Parts: sequence; C-alpha cells; structure tokens
Amino acid sequence: MRRRISEFVLHRLRGTHIQSRLLAAFILLSLVPGLITGVLSYNRSSQAIKEKISTYSSDLLGQIDQNVARELDRLEYDSVDIMFSREAQRALKHHENLGEWEKLDLQWTLHELLVKKFSFLHDVSDVVLFTKDGDKIIAYGSSGSNVLKYEADYMERLYHAADRLDGAPVWFPSNIDQEIHSVRLLVNENDQREGINLVRVVRDITEGAPIGYVLIRTNERFFSKIYQDIDEERHRIFILDENGMIVSSPDPDMVTGNTYQDAELLEQIKVASRDGMKSFNYTVDQKYLVNYTEVGSADWYVIGMIPYAYLNSESLRIGIHAMGVGILCMLVAVLIALVISKSISKPLTNMVNTMEKVKEGDLSVEIQDKEADELSAVARHFDDMLAEVKALLETTKRQEREKREAELLALQAQINPHFLANTLNSIQWMANIQGAENIEKLIGSLIQLLNASIGRDESNILLEEELEYLKDYIVIQEFRYFDKFKVKFDIEPETLHCRIARFLIQPILENAIIHGIQPMQGQGFILVKSFFENGNLKITVTDNGVGFSDGEMREDGIKEPLKRKQGFCGIGMANVQNRIKMIYGDKYGMKIQSVKDVFTTVEVTLPVQE
Repeated sequence: MRRRISEFVLHRLRGTHIQSRLLAAFILLSLVPGLITGVLSYNRSSQAIKEKISTYSSDLLGQIDQNVARELDRLEYDSVDIMFSREAQRALKHHENLGEWEKLDLQWTLHELLVKKFSFLHDVSDVVLFTKDGDKIIAYGSSGSNVLKYEADYMERLYHAADRLDGAPVWFPSNIDQEIHSVRLLVNENDQREGINLVRVVRDITEGAPIGYVLIRTNERFFSKIYQDIDEERHRIFILDENGMIVSSPDPDMVTGNTYQDAELLEQIKVASRDGMKSFNYTVDQKYLVNYTEVGSADWYVIGMIPYAYLNSESLRIGIHAMGVGILCMLVAVLIALVISKSISKPLTNMVNTMEKVKEGDLSVEIQDKEADELSAVARHFDDMLAEVKALLETTKRQEREKREAELLALQAQINPHFLANTLNSIQWMANIQGAENIEKLIGSLIQLLNASIGRDESNILLEEELEYLKDYIVIQEFRYFDKFKVKFDIEPETLHCRIARFLIQPILENAIIHGIQPMQGQGFILVKSFFENGNLKITVTDNGVGFSDGEMREDGIKEPLKRKQGFCGIGMANVQNRIKMIYGDKYGMKIQSVKDVFTTVEVTLPVQE
C-alpha cells in the first residue's frame, strides 16, 4: 500500500514541469517552517533568551572573575615582596630591641618603599605589620588619629585564619563598624568605609619561623568599579565569600563585611557547584536566573541575578518579530525560488533542445555550458560524447575509404591471372617435353601461387595451406637469389588446422627477403614459427638481415620504406597491419622488433579459429 501511494505521488509530481515543482517545494519549505516557528517562538523564546543571557552573564562574570583574580594575584605578589623585604624582616624580627628613633626611621623607610608601589597601581589604603607580640608597625596608609585599627575579636579571627593557612593569604572583608577610627567623618568622605583585607603569616627568611603578620587593606570600591556600569535593574552582581559574607556590591544596602541576608542562596550555589552547574533558577521576592563563577584564589563567588520579568519581556517582542520576519522570509523565498528554479530548468531546457537537434541529424551543435554546477558537468559530458561520436564517424568513414582504396590496389595488382596461368601451363608442358626440370619446377610453383590468387578475397584458409603457398613462393625466390638464403619452418602441428586470412604471411616473408637478406653480405637465414600463447595464435618470421633502427619506425610500429608496393602480391606491411585490424579487431595485429645489422622479428597475433 505504501509503495502504491509513493508511486502515485511520484507519478503526479512527474506530470508537472520541473520549474513548477521546484517553485512549490521552495514555497512549502519556507512557509511551513515559518508557521511552525511562529507558533513555537513564544514558548521557546524564553528558553533561548535565558540561554543567551545566561551565556552573556557567565561570560561577563567570567571576565569579572578574571579581573578580580588578577588584582588579587597582584596583591598577593605585593604581599610577598613586603614579607621578604629586608626592612619588613628587620622590623618584625628586632622590633622589641629597636629604640623609638630606629622604629620611626624603619617605619619611614617602609613607607617610602610602599608609596612607590601603591600610590598609582592599587587602591590600597593601608599596609600594617604585626609582630608575634601584637605590636603594630604602620608601613603605609593612615597615621595619627585616623590610623587603621580593628576590633579585638575581628583581629583574633584574622590571626586564627592566617595561622591555620600557615603562610597562604587570607581574605577578609571589613566595614566601618569593625574599624576603630578617632575621626569617622574623614573616613566617610574619602569613601573608605568598606575594605578588603589580605592577611598572611610572615616567616623569617633565614630560619623559616613565624615572626609576625602582614595586613594589606584595599578599598572595596577598587573591586566594585570593575562592574559598576552594569544595569542593576536587569543584572544584579555582587561577590560573597564561602561563609556568605558580602565582599563587594554596588548596592548600598549590601554592606561589605556583613553576612548576606539570604543564606539559602549560598547553599544553592554550593549544591550547583558540586553538580557542575553554573546557573539555576532561584526565587526570593521574584524569580531570578542565577549565574555564578568561583574566584579560586580567595574562595569567593561572583554572583549575577537576572529577573525573569526582564527575560520574559523579550519573548513577546521576539514572537511578534518572528511573525513579521516569517512573512518577509516567505516573500523573499518565493523570489529566490523563482531564480533558483529558473537556474535549473533553463539549462535542462537547453539540453533537451540540443538533443532534439542531434536527433534530427545535426551533429554540429554544442550546449557550451561554462558554469560550475552538476548540470554544467552533464552538459560538458554530453558535448564530449557528441565530439566522440563525430570522431568515431570520421574514423569509420576514413577506414571505409582506406578499405576501398586497398581493394582497388588489389584489383589493379591483378593482371588477368587466368590468362597468365594458362600461358604458364603451356610453358611448363614445353619444359617437360624438352627435359628442363628446373624450369618446370619454377613454373609449377608460380602456377600454384597464381591459382591461389585467382578470385582472391578476405576468405580464411588453413594455416597449412598458407604454408604451402609460402613454400611455393620460396621456390621462386630461391631461383632468383640462388643460394642467398635458407628458410626453416618450426610449426606446432596443432596450429596447422587454424584458419587465417589468405596471403597474410607471404608479404612478411617477402619483406624479410627484399629488405633484410638482399642488402646483407653473405647468406641469410629465415625462421618461420607458429605456436599458441595466452589463448592466441602466434606466427613469427625472423631473419638475420640488416635490420633497422628505432628512428626508422613509424608510430604504428611499421618501418616507413616497407609500405612500398613490391613483390608478388603488391600488399605492403602497412596493408597487412590494416587487414589484421579490420578483419580481427584492434586487439590483434603485427609487432616488429629489430636490431640494426643483427636481426628482425615480425610477430603476428591472431585469434584461434578452426
């Protein structure tokens, strides 16, 4: 049933023009997806926008994370420089043994050193060294009545955390409530109400024993400036540490150093982190899409919260835009469909028209499509095929012409053999009466050859008969050349019953005598062989005559002078080659191998016919 339906649909489709089918297909392919997109766009746009904004938020948070981490790393490197500086080591190791003047001089030296480091590179407000006995050394920052000082319990937390990490940096946020200042107004006006402290244990550079602590306080605004230009209504960004303490936020209600009011958010982040998730939904006063990234060097979380109200407001606009774009796309698709269908149907029409002309007998036409698509390839193949057909027709005409010329030459070579044979019979009878046996033998061989040539055509004879004619021809040539050559036959008996074209071997033997043996000094030798090889009949004629070089050979392997019409039958070597190919096909023929002044071998390959 399914097959019948498929065949019916294909039949109906094939009943219309290709251009109409392509046009309908393009319109359907543009209209149906457009309708489906319009229906599903509103439902899916929320997810698409969520993923897009979530990705944007993740990238943004990742960039903030990199910037924050880079600044933290720089501050850590700075703390290392301070820890291992000669001045800091001396101040912490020998502080209790120094006089007041030496302490002030050392403090001033540290201050000069750190002013160069922090005045322009960081928003560092204070650098303080603490000895193991709790003595404070102000290395950089506020002094006098506004010197940095924290509550005792806050300092205990710093010392405990630094000792626990044994030299690794500890980051603690702080605010104005945790600091003790004599003049609070000055601090507020300088916008130093909130800070982030780096604390780490300082060890003796020679002995490795702890000798104190270094504290570097950075103003919180240094970090909040990294993301202060973000629209707070659409994207709230802030930083919490692993304990839920606020590290940085542009929101004035989120004070650095205080615990974030919604502890559940931090728990959700830790769960998501264990599960490998970087975003999740979270509801407080409204539903949010939460993204976060971890600042590994400080165990902080950079958190971004995007309200779903903002996300969904985009969905409706996208749905309306999708509908409008769908309609526009459909109109554009119709236009494109017309162009593309025309680009396919026009070349096909051109090919059909060209084929009709060829069908009517006009082989001079060409499609001549020079484009680069598949239709152009088909057109080029058609042009190539048409060119081959024309070439084959020309070749066939040439072969027929050459065949007629060969037949004409053969007819011209015959000089009334019946009359000549009768005359020679009379001469043989007279030689017999007069006892001239040699003349009788010569005339007898010539009569045999003439009788064989009477009515000569392309009919096949046995190889055994061809060899008898060959022997008669040898008798005649032996009388002409006396003792100039000897001929030996090496014939496999099984080959004698194979059929070959009449007078196929005689021109080859004649060529060996005239052009190989006759010009040489002394007596020559000719060997005629027949045998089977690879399912074919092989006949070779080899002489030890003068031979010839490769330069005297034509492209078809025939020596140029050998085309001349000489000898008994007037059939040259080139004609022998042509006869073989016309009778038996191009896979058969004659091959010549020769070494000048050494030998010449002519090998004839024929099919086995019995």
